Amino acid sequence: MTTLARRLRAKEQKRHQAQFIKKILIVGIIFGIIVAVAAFFLLSARFAISSVVINGAERIPEEDIRSYVDEWLSQKRFIFFSERMYWFLDGDALAIGLKAAFSQIRQVSVKKDFPTGLVIAVDEYDGWGVLCRGNPEECLWIDYEGVAFEPAPGFSGLIVPKIRDERAREIKLGERGISESFMRIANYFNDRAISDTDLQSVEFILDAKGDVVRIKTRAGWEILLSENTDPERAYKNLRTAIDGEIKSRVNDLLYIDLRFGNRIFYKFRD
Repeated sequence: MTTLARRLRAKEQKRHQAQFIKKILIVGIIFGIIVAVAAFFLLSARFAISSVVINGAERIPEEDIRSYVDEWLSQKRFIFFSERMYWFLDGDALAIGLKAAFSQIRQVSVKKDFPTGLVIAVDEYDGWGVLCRGNPEECLWIDYEGVAFEPAPGFSGLIVPKIRDERAREIKLGERGISESFMRIANYFNDRAISDTDLQSVEFILDAKGDVVRIKTRAGWEILLSENTDPERAYKNLRTAIDGEIKSRVNDLLYIDLRFGNRIFYKFRD
């Protein structure tokens, strides 16, 4: 191959390379423009959360939840992007944040409604009664499982079931303050008190040592139980004692001790 031919071939190769690079640049520019336009469109206000629907909130003021959500949405994701954008909002993380912020929430779900909606479904604890401790007395609302979830006023009467906890321990909102076995006794005897005129209404006392459950009736006498007592069996023994030996002297009682199975002990006031 002559020198001239080699030069012509090299020149032609350079020309093809330049054209190829030019095509690459054009494709890159077009792709960049498409990405920029798409990003501008996807990150525009038409995909920003603007409608927040809150369902199920009764104990918690809706405006408090809405204020928390607004503050959450004002955060930045990846430094530059707003959490308010539909694409970046982490609904599960928001749900965890809501549950941590509001002790009254038992469960909460957060669902995004394309393109700008947010639906928050709140399931609050149901107030079963109050758990009170200390002097002066401080009370917390608890649900039927014994979970403390909200400060409560002190109740001098028996408007709602009341548990007085004499143990020296701290109870935090959102955690179970009373054992499952204790709540099984409390639920059972509270239900019986509705129809049993000898009980009428009851107050539950958890002894400082934590091994004795005392149930105080409206008449003032007490029922003594162990925390692991079968409440149904204990109630049958209670009725057996009252309907048998005690009868009309029920209001003279000081206590009935049901901690020893079928062996029932009782004492009258002096």
